[in-house]
Amino acid sequence: MRHAWLASLPLLAVVCACSAKPEDADWTTARQSPAGIEEHLRRFPQTRHRGDAEAALFDGCAAGTIASCRAYLETFPSAAPARAVALDQHFAEACTNGKDASACAAYLDALPSAAHVNDVEAVIWQRCTNAPSSCAFYAARFPNGAHIADLEARAWKACADDIHGCRSYLDMFPDGANRSGAARRVIDADTHAPIRTTIFVVDSFDRRPHPEWWPTARPGISHGTIVDRIVKLKYPGPVVDVDLDVNGLGVTEPLKLLAALRQVAQHMRMFPSTPAVVLLGWGAIARPDPLVESAVADLRALNATIVAAAGNDSRSTCAYPAAYDGIIGISSATKSVRALARNPTSNSGGCVQAAALDDPVATWRTIDASGTEEDAADSGFAQAAANVSTSFGAARAAATIAAYIDKNPATKRDAAILVKSATATEYVEETGQIAVFR
Repeated sequence: MRHAWLASLPLLAVVCACSAKPEDADWTTARQSPAGIEEHLRRFPQTRHRGDAEAALFDGCAAGTIASCRAYLETFPSAAPARAVALDQHFAEACTNGKDASACAAYLDALPSAAHVNDVEAVIWQRCTNAPSSCAFYAARFPNGAHIADLEARAWKACADDIHGCRSYLDMFPDGANRSGAARRVIDADTHAPIRTTIFVVDSFDRRPHPEWWPTARPGISHGTIVDRIVKLKYPGPVVDVDLDVNGLGVTEPLKLLAALRQVAQHMRMFPSTPAVVLLGWGAIARPDPLVESAVADLRALNATIVAAAGNDSRSTCAYPAAYDGIIGISSATKSVRALARNPTSNSGGCVQAAALDDPVATWRTIDASGTEEDAADSGFAQAAANVSTSFGAARAAATIAAYIDKNPATKRDAAILVKSATATEYVEETGQIAVFR
Protein backbone atom coordinates (compact mmCIF):
# COMPACT_ATOMS: atom_id res chain seq x y z
CA MET A 1 0.00 0.00 0.00
CA ARG A 2 2.81 2.37 0.87
CA HIS A 3 4.39 1.92 -2.56
CA ALA A 4 1.06 2.46 -4.27
CA TRP A 5 0.57 5.71 -2.32
CA LEU A 6 4.05 6.93 -3.27
CA ALA A 7 3.42 6.08 -6.90
CA SER A 8 0.36 8.23 -6.87
CA LEU A 9 2.23 11.40 -5.80
CA PRO A 10 3.22 12.61 -9.30
CA LEU A 11 -0.37 12.17 -10.42
CA LEU A 12 -1.61 14.22 -7.47
CA ALA A 13 0.91 16.92 -8.34
CA VAL A 14 -0.34 17.03 -11.90
CA VAL A 15 -3.95 17.21 -10.73
CA CYS A 16 -3.11 20.07 -8.39
CA ALA A 17 -1.25 21.95 -11.09
CA CYS A 18 -4.08 21.53 -13.55
CA SER A 19 -6.65 22.79 -11.07
CA ALA A 20 -5.06 26.27 -10.97
CA LYS A 21 -7.58 28.74 -12.41
CA PRO A 22 -6.69 30.91 -15.43
CA GLU A 23 -8.16 33.89 -13.59
CA ASP A 24 -5.39 33.62 -10.95
CA ALA A 25 -2.63 33.97 -13.52
CA ASP A 26 -4.50 36.80 -15.22
CA TRP A 27 -5.01 38.63 -11.91
CA THR A 28 -1.29 38.57 -11.15
CA THR A 29 -0.68 40.80 -14.17
CA ALA A 30 -3.98 42.68 -14.22
CA ARG A 31 -3.74 44.09 -10.70
CA GLN A 32 -0.78 46.27 -11.71
CA SER A 33 -2.96 48.94 -13.38
CA PRO A 34 -6.57 50.23 -13.27
CA ALA A 35 -7.06 49.33 -16.94
CA GLY A 36 -5.77 45.81 -16.26
CA ILE A 37 -8.17 45.38 -13.35
CA GLU A 38 -11.11 46.51 -15.48
CA GLU A 39 -10.09 44.10 -18.24
CA HIS A 40 -9.77 41.25 -15.73
CA LEU A 41 -13.31 41.88 -14.48
CA ARG A 42 -14.59 41.86 -18.06
CA ARG A 43 -12.85 38.57 -18.80
CA PHE A 44 -13.88 36.91 -15.54
CA PRO A 45 -17.21 38.40 -14.35
CA GLN A 46 -17.39 35.85 -11.51
CA THR A 47 -13.75 36.10 -10.51
CA ARG A 48 -12.92 35.31 -6.92
CA HIS A 49 -10.65 38.37 -6.98
CA ARG A 50 -13.57 40.80 -7.22
CA GLY A 51 -13.06 41.95 -3.64
CA ASP A 52 -9.35 42.40 -4.24
CA ALA A 53 -10.17 44.42 -7.39
CA GLU A 54 -12.47 46.77 -5.51
CA ALA A 55 -9.91 47.30 -2.76
CA ALA A 56 -7.08 47.90 -5.26
CA LEU A 57 -9.06 50.48 -7.24
CA PHE A 58 -10.21 52.31 -4.12
CA ASP A 59 -6.70 52.34 -2.66
CA GLY A 60 -5.36 53.65 -5.97
CA CYS A 61 -7.97 56.40 -5.91
CA ALA A 62 -6.98 57.30 -2.35
CA ALA A 63 -3.35 57.51 -3.51
CA GLY A 64 -4.31 60.11 -6.12
CA THR A 65 -4.50 57.92 -9.22
CA ILE A 66 -7.49 59.43 -10.98
CA ALA A 67 -7.77 56.49 -13.39
CA SER A 68 -8.45 54.30 -10.35
CA CYS A 69 -11.19 56.67 -9.17
CA ARG A 70 -12.91 56.55 -12.55
CA ALA A 71 -12.55 52.79 -12.80
CA TYR A 72 -13.94 52.30 -9.30
CA LEU A 73 -17.06 54.34 -10.01
CA GLU A 74 -17.68 52.62 -13.36
CA THR A 75 -17.02 49.10 -12.12
CA PHE A 76 -18.58 49.22 -8.65
CA PRO A 77 -21.48 51.71 -8.90
CA SER A 78 -23.48 49.95 -6.20
CA ALA A 79 -20.57 50.15 -3.76
CA ALA A 80 -19.80 53.80 -4.54
CA PRO A 81 -22.52 55.39 -2.34
CA ALA A 82 -21.07 53.75 0.75
CA ARG A 83 -17.72 55.32 -0.05
CA ALA A 84 -19.09 58.59 -1.42
CA VAL A 85 -17.48 60.86 1.17
CA ALA A 86 -14.04 59.31 0.69
CA LEU A 87 -14.33 59.31 -3.11
CA ASP A 88 -15.44 62.92 -3.01
CA GLN A 89 -12.37 63.86 -0.99
CA HIS A 90 -9.93 61.95 -3.20
CA PHE A 91 -11.33 63.43 -6.41
CA ALA A 92 -11.32 66.95 -5.01
CA GLU A 93 -7.74 66.66 -3.80
CA ALA A 94 -6.57 65.36 -7.16
CA CYS A 95 -8.20 68.35 -8.85
CA THR A 96 -7.33 71.15 -6.45
CA ASN A 97 -3.75 70.18 -5.70
CA GLY A 98 -2.90 70.33 -9.41
CA LYS A 99 -1.27 66.91 -9.68
CA ASP A 100 -3.71 65.78 -12.37
CA ALA A 101 -5.22 68.55 -14.46
CA SER A 102 -7.83 66.18 -15.92
CA ALA A 103 -9.14 65.32 -12.46
CA CYS A 104 -11.49 68.32 -12.33
CA ALA A 105 -13.41 67.11 -15.36
CA ALA A 106 -13.51 63.59 -13.94
CA TYR A 107 -14.76 64.90 -10.61
CA LEU A 108 -17.63 66.79 -12.21
CA ASP A 109 -18.55 63.81 -14.40
CA ALA A 110 -18.57 61.40 -11.50
CA LEU A 111 -19.87 63.52 -8.61
CA PRO A 112 -21.71 66.56 -10.04
CA SER A 113 -23.48 67.34 -6.76
CA ALA A 114 -20.64 66.61 -4.38
CA ALA A 115 -19.35 68.78 -1.55
CA HIS A 116 -16.29 70.27 -3.24
CA VAL A 117 -17.87 71.55 -6.46
CA ASN A 118 -17.20 75.17 -5.46
CA ASP A 119 -13.53 74.39 -4.89
CA VAL A 120 -13.36 72.71 -8.29
CA GLU A 121 -15.03 75.73 -9.91
CA ALA A 122 -12.38 78.00 -8.38
CA VAL A 123 -9.58 75.82 -9.77
CA ILE A 124 -11.08 75.76 -13.27
CA TRP A 125 -11.61 79.52 -13.23
CA GLN A 126 -7.99 80.03 -12.23
CA ARG A 127 -6.91 77.86 -15.16
CA CYS A 128 -9.18 79.87 -17.46
CA THR A 129 -7.46 83.04 -16.23
CA ASN A 130 -4.00 81.59 -16.92
CA ALA A 131 -4.87 79.71 -20.13
CA PRO A 132 -7.80 81.24 -22.09
CA SER A 133 -8.10 78.11 -24.22
CA SER A 134 -9.57 76.34 -21.17
CA CYS A 135 -12.33 78.94 -20.62
CA ALA A 136 -14.80 77.03 -22.80
CA PHE A 137 -14.68 74.24 -20.23
CA TYR A 138 -15.67 76.68 -17.47
CA ALA A 139 -18.54 78.08 -19.56
CA ALA A 140 -19.87 74.60 -20.34
CA ARG A 141 -19.63 73.22 -16.80
CA PHE A 142 -20.69 76.32 -14.84
CA PRO A 143 -23.34 78.17 -16.90
CA ASN A 144 -24.49 79.85 -13.67
CA GLY A 145 -21.05 80.07 -12.08
CA ALA A 146 -19.78 82.93 -9.98
CA HIS A 147 -17.50 84.15 -12.80
CA ILE A 148 -19.71 83.54 -15.83
CA ALA A 149 -20.62 87.23 -16.31
CA ASP A 150 -16.95 88.21 -16.13
CA LEU A 151 -16.07 85.50 -18.65
CA GLU A 152 -18.76 86.66 -21.10
CA ALA A 153 -17.49 90.24 -20.85
CA ARG A 154 -13.94 89.08 -21.57
CA ALA A 155 -15.12 86.93 -24.48
CA TRP A 156 -17.01 89.87 -26.02
CA LYS A 157 -13.93 92.08 -25.71
CA ALA A 158 -11.89 89.36 -27.48
CA CYS A 159 -14.52 89.38 -30.25
CA ALA A 160 -13.93 93.11 -30.75
CA ASP A 161 -10.22 92.44 -31.16
CA ASP A 162 -10.24 89.36 -33.40
CA ILE A 163 -12.71 87.32 -35.49
CA HIS A 164 -11.59 84.12 -33.76
CA GLY A 165 -12.70 85.74 -30.51
CA CYS A 166 -16.20 86.12 -32.02
CA ARG A 167 -16.31 82.43 -32.90
CA SER A 168 -15.22 81.54 -29.35
CA TYR A 169 -17.89 83.85 -27.93
CA LEU A 170 -20.62 82.11 -29.95
CA ASP A 171 -19.31 78.68 -28.96
CA MET A 172 -19.35 79.55 -25.25
CA PHE A 173 -22.43 81.81 -25.19
CA PRO A 174 -24.84 80.82 -27.99
CA ASP A 175 -27.59 82.70 -26.13
CA GLY A 176 -25.36 85.50 -24.84
CA ALA A 177 -26.37 89.13 -24.71
CA ASN A 178 -24.02 90.01 -27.60
CA ARG A 179 -24.71 86.99 -29.79
CA SER A 180 -26.21 89.07 -32.63
CA GLY A 181 -23.17 91.35 -32.83
CA ALA A 182 -20.75 88.41 -32.73
CA ALA A 183 -22.72 86.55 -35.40
CA ARG A 184 -22.76 89.59 -37.71
CA ARG A 185 -19.00 89.93 -37.46
CA VAL A 186 -18.47 86.24 -38.23
CA ILE A 187 -20.82 86.35 -41.23
CA ASP A 188 -19.15 89.50 -42.55
CA ALA A 189 -15.68 87.96 -42.16
CA ASP A 190 -16.73 84.71 -43.87
CA THR A 191 -18.39 86.59 -46.74
CA HIS A 192 -15.25 88.56 -47.55
CA ALA A 193 -12.70 85.91 -46.60
CA PRO A 194 -10.34 84.50 -49.25
CA ILE A 195 -10.61 80.84 -50.18
CA ARG A 196 -8.75 78.77 -47.60
CA THR A 197 -7.21 75.33 -48.01
CA THR A 198 -9.37 72.54 -46.61
CA ILE A 199 -7.64 69.87 -44.55
CA PHE A 200 -9.34 66.47 -44.66
CA VAL A 201 -8.49 64.46 -41.55
CA VAL A 202 -8.95 60.80 -42.54
CA ASP A 203 -8.74 58.98 -39.21
CA SER A 204 -10.45 56.82 -36.60
CA PHE A 205 -12.92 58.78 -34.50
CA ASP A 206 -14.07 55.70 -32.61
CA ARG A 207 -14.39 56.91 -29.00
CA ARG A 208 -14.25 53.49 -27.39
CA PRO A 209 -11.08 52.40 -25.51
CA HIS A 210 -7.90 52.09 -27.59
CA PRO A 211 -5.92 49.40 -25.74
CA GLU A 212 -3.45 49.04 -28.58
CA TRP A 213 -2.02 52.56 -28.22
CA TRP A 214 -3.37 54.28 -25.08
CA PRO A 215 -4.83 51.77 -22.57
CA THR A 216 -5.77 54.49 -20.05
CA ALA A 217 -7.37 56.89 -22.55
CA ARG A 218 -10.02 59.23 -21.16
CA PRO A 219 -13.54 58.27 -22.34
CA GLY A 220 -14.55 60.19 -25.45
CA ILE A 221 -10.98 60.78 -26.65
CA SER A 222 -9.96 59.00 -29.84
CA HIS A 223 -6.89 59.01 -32.06
CA GLY A 224 -8.83 61.11 -34.56
CA THR A 225 -9.99 63.71 -32.04
CA ILE A 226 -6.39 64.34 -30.95
CA VAL A 227 -5.17 64.62 -34.56
CA ASP A 228 -8.06 66.98 -35.32
CA ARG A 229 -7.14 69.20 -32.36
CA ILE A 230 -3.45 69.33 -33.34
CA VAL A 231 -4.44 70.46 -36.83
CA LYS A 232 -6.89 73.11 -35.58
CA LEU A 233 -4.37 74.40 -33.05
CA LYS A 234 -1.91 75.15 -35.85
CA TYR A 235 -4.29 75.97 -38.70
CA PRO A 236 -7.31 78.33 -38.51
CA GLY A 237 -8.84 77.28 -41.83
CA PRO A 238 -11.54 74.69 -42.59
CA VAL A 239 -10.99 71.14 -41.32
CA VAL A 240 -13.21 68.21 -42.38
CA ASP A 241 -13.13 64.95 -40.43
CA VAL A 242 -13.58 61.72 -42.43
CA ASP A 243 -14.16 58.73 -40.15
CA LEU A 244 -12.55 55.43 -41.11
CA ASP A 245 -14.83 53.56 -38.68
CA VAL A 246 -12.17 51.00 -37.81
CA ASN A 247 -13.60 50.19 -34.36
CA GLY A 248 -10.43 51.05 -32.48
CA LEU A 249 -8.20 48.64 -34.41
CA GLY A 250 -4.72 49.85 -35.31
CA VAL A 251 -4.86 48.59 -38.89
CA THR A 252 -6.79 50.38 -41.60
CA GLU A 253 -8.85 48.02 -43.73
CA PRO A 254 -8.24 48.78 -47.44
CA LEU A 255 -11.95 48.96 -48.27
CA LYS A 256 -12.63 51.48 -45.50
CA LEU A 257 -9.66 53.59 -46.54
CA LEU A 258 -10.84 53.37 -50.13
CA ALA A 259 -14.32 54.58 -49.18
CA ALA A 260 -12.85 57.49 -47.21
CA LEU A 261 -10.59 58.57 -50.08
CA ARG A 262 -13.50 58.44 -52.52
CA GLN A 263 -15.53 60.59 -50.13
CA VAL A 264 -12.75 63.19 -50.12
CA ALA A 265 -12.55 63.08 -53.92
CA GLN A 266 -16.30 63.62 -54.19
CA HIS A 267 -16.06 66.70 -51.97
CA MET A 268 -13.17 68.08 -54.01
CA ARG A 269 -15.13 67.70 -57.26
CA MET A 270 -17.96 69.71 -55.71
CA PHE A 271 -15.52 72.52 -54.81
CA PRO A 272 -12.85 72.35 -57.53
CA SER A 273 -11.38 75.79 -56.78
CA THR A 274 -10.67 74.99 -53.12
CA PRO A 275 -7.12 73.70 -52.38
CA ALA A 276 -7.02 70.54 -50.29
CA VAL A 277 -4.58 68.76 -47.99
CA VAL A 278 -5.50 65.15 -47.20
CA LEU A 279 -4.09 63.87 -43.90
CA LEU A 280 -3.73 60.09 -43.53
CA GLY A 281 -2.53 59.57 -39.98
CA TRP A 282 -4.27 56.45 -38.71
CA GLY A 283 -2.99 52.88 -39.05
CA ALA A 284 -1.67 51.35 -42.23
CA ILE A 285 -2.43 48.65 -44.75
CA ALA A 286 -0.05 45.71 -44.78
CA ARG A 287 0.69 45.70 -48.52
CA PRO A 288 -0.03 47.77 -51.62
CA ASP A 289 -3.66 47.70 -52.67
CA PRO A 290 -4.39 48.55 -56.33
CA LEU A 291 -7.77 50.14 -55.57
CA VAL A 292 -6.33 52.34 -52.83
CA GLU A 293 -3.40 53.28 -55.05
CA SER A 294 -5.87 54.25 -57.80
CA ALA A 295 -7.85 56.39 -55.32
CA VAL A 296 -4.62 58.13 -54.26
CA ALA A 297 -3.83 58.84 -57.93
CA ASP A 298 -7.33 60.28 -58.42
CA LEU A 299 -6.81 62.68 -55.51
CA ARG A 300 -3.45 63.78 -56.90
CA ALA A 301 -5.12 64.38 -60.29
CA LEU A 302 -7.54 66.68 -58.45
CA ASN A 303 -4.49 68.63 -57.21
CA ALA A 304 -4.74 67.37 -53.61
CA THR A 305 -1.66 67.43 -51.40
CA ILE A 306 -1.53 64.15 -49.45
CA VAL A 307 0.34 63.86 -46.14
CA ALA A 308 0.68 60.45 -44.43
CA ALA A 309 2.31 59.03 -41.30
CA ALA A 310 5.33 56.88 -42.17
CA GLY A 311 4.42 54.38 -39.42
CA ASN A 312 5.87 53.46 -36.05
CA ASP A 313 7.36 50.00 -36.57
CA SER A 314 11.08 50.90 -36.45
CA ARG A 315 11.42 49.75 -40.06
CA SER A 316 13.56 51.17 -42.85
CA THR A 317 10.54 51.24 -45.16
CA CYS A 318 7.29 53.17 -44.86
CA ALA A 319 3.90 51.69 -44.27
CA TYR A 320 1.21 52.11 -46.89
CA PRO A 321 -0.35 54.50 -47.84
CA ALA A 322 2.71 56.68 -46.99
CA ALA A 323 4.84 54.59 -49.39
CA TYR A 324 2.77 55.48 -52.46
CA ASP A 325 4.34 57.85 -54.99
CA GLY A 326 3.51 61.51 -54.60
CA ILE A 327 2.57 61.30 -50.92
CA ILE A 328 4.47 63.34 -48.34
CA GLY A 329 5.61 60.69 -45.85
CA ILE A 330 6.26 62.01 -42.35
CA SER A 331 8.54 60.42 -39.76
CA SER A 332 9.15 61.85 -36.29
CA ALA A 333 12.18 63.43 -34.66
CA THR A 334 13.11 63.95 -31.03
CA LYS A 335 15.45 66.43 -29.39
CA SER A 336 18.87 65.11 -28.39
CA VAL A 337 21.86 66.78 -26.76
CA ARG A 338 23.66 67.52 -30.04
CA ALA A 339 20.85 67.93 -32.52
CA LEU A 340 17.56 66.43 -33.61
CA ALA A 341 17.42 62.65 -33.80
CA ARG A 342 15.04 60.34 -35.57
CA ASN A 343 12.57 58.77 -33.17
CA PRO A 344 13.68 55.10 -32.88
CA THR A 345 10.07 53.88 -33.29
CA SER A 346 9.58 55.88 -36.47
CA ASN A 347 9.82 54.23 -39.89
CA SER A 348 12.35 55.69 -42.32
CA GLY A 349 13.40 55.23 -45.91
CA GLY A 350 13.07 56.90 -49.29
CA CYS A 351 9.37 57.53 -48.85
CA VAL A 352 10.02 59.92 -45.95
CA GLN A 353 9.90 63.47 -47.28
CA ALA A 354 10.19 65.16 -43.88
CA ALA A 355 10.06 64.69 -40.12
CA ALA A 356 8.01 66.41 -37.45
CA LEU A 357 9.23 67.18 -33.96
CA ASP A 358 7.71 64.79 -31.44
CA ASP A 359 6.35 66.86 -28.54
CA PRO A 360 4.10 64.74 -26.27
CA VAL A 361 3.50 67.60 -23.83
CA ALA A 362 2.26 69.95 -26.57
CA THR A 363 0.06 67.14 -27.87
CA TRP A 364 -1.27 66.46 -24.36
CA ARG A 365 -2.35 70.11 -24.15
CA THR A 366 -4.76 69.52 -27.02
CA ILE A 367 -6.59 67.34 -24.48
CA ASP A 368 -5.91 69.43 -21.38
CA ALA A 369 -4.98 73.04 -22.16
CA SER A 370 -3.30 73.59 -18.79
CA GLY A 371 -1.67 70.15 -18.61
CA THR A 372 1.96 69.74 -17.56
CA GLU A 373 4.75 67.34 -18.43
CA GLU A 374 3.94 65.50 -15.19
CA ASP A 375 0.29 65.15 -16.25
CA ALA A 376 1.31 63.68 -19.60
CA ALA A 377 3.54 61.13 -17.90
CA ASP A 378 1.11 60.22 -15.11
CA SER A 379 -1.76 59.65 -17.53
CA GLY A 380 0.31 57.25 -19.63
CA PHE A 381 -0.09 59.59 -22.60
CA ALA A 382 3.60 60.41 -23.04
CA GLN A 383 4.42 56.76 -23.75
CA ALA A 384 1.29 56.30 -25.85
CA ALA A 385 2.13 59.34 -27.97
CA ALA A 386 5.63 57.98 -28.62
CA ASN A 387 4.05 54.84 -30.03
CA VAL A 388 2.06 56.82 -32.61
CA SER A 389 4.39 59.80 -33.00
CA THR A 390 4.31 59.84 -36.82
CA SER A 391 0.52 60.27 -36.71
CA PHE A 392 0.73 63.41 -34.62
CA GLY A 393 3.76 64.58 -36.60
CA ALA A 394 1.83 64.21 -39.85
CA ALA A 395 -0.90 66.40 -38.34
CA ARG A 396 1.60 69.20 -37.63
CA ALA A 397 3.05 68.87 -41.12
CA ALA A 398 -0.39 68.99 -42.79
CA ALA A 399 -1.33 72.14 -40.88
CA THR A 400 1.92 73.88 -41.78
CA ILE A 401 1.62 72.95 -45.46
CA ALA A 402 -2.01 74.14 -45.63
CA ALA A 403 -1.03 77.50 -44.09
CA TYR A 404 1.79 77.82 -46.64
CA ILE A 405 -0.56 77.09 -49.56
CA ASP A 406 -2.95 79.78 -48.28
CA LYS A 407 -0.15 82.35 -48.35
CA ASN A 408 1.28 81.06 -51.65
CA PRO A 409 -1.68 79.81 -53.72
CA ALA A 410 0.34 79.68 -56.93
CA THR A 411 2.81 77.16 -55.47
CA LYS A 412 3.01 73.95 -57.49
CA ARG A 413 1.53 71.04 -55.51
CA ASP A 414 4.71 69.02 -55.73
CA ALA A 415 5.69 67.18 -52.53
CA ALA A 416 9.37 68.10 -52.59
CA ILE A 417 8.66 71.77 -53.41
CA LEU A 418 6.05 72.11 -50.69
CA VAL A 419 8.23 70.52 -48.03
CA LYS A 420 11.24 72.62 -48.95
CA SER A 421 9.20 75.82 -49.03
CA ALA A 422 7.04 75.28 -45.99
CA THR A 423 9.76 74.52 -43.46
CA ALA A 424 13.43 74.98 -42.73
CA THR A 425 16.03 72.25 -43.29
CA GLU A 426 17.72 70.97 -40.16
CA TYR A 427 20.17 68.20 -39.34
CA VAL A 428 18.68 64.97 -38.05
CA GLU A 429 21.06 62.27 -36.87
CA GLU A 430 21.15 59.07 -38.95
CA THR A 431 19.16 60.64 -41.77
CA GLY A 432 21.31 63.61 -42.74
CA GLN A 433 19.64 66.78 -44.00
CA ILE A 434 15.87 66.57 -43.76
CA ALA A 435 13.07 69.07 -43.36
CA VAL A 436 11.60 69.19 -39.87
CA PHE A 437 8.12 70.51 -39.07
CA ARG A 438 7.71 72.03 -35.62
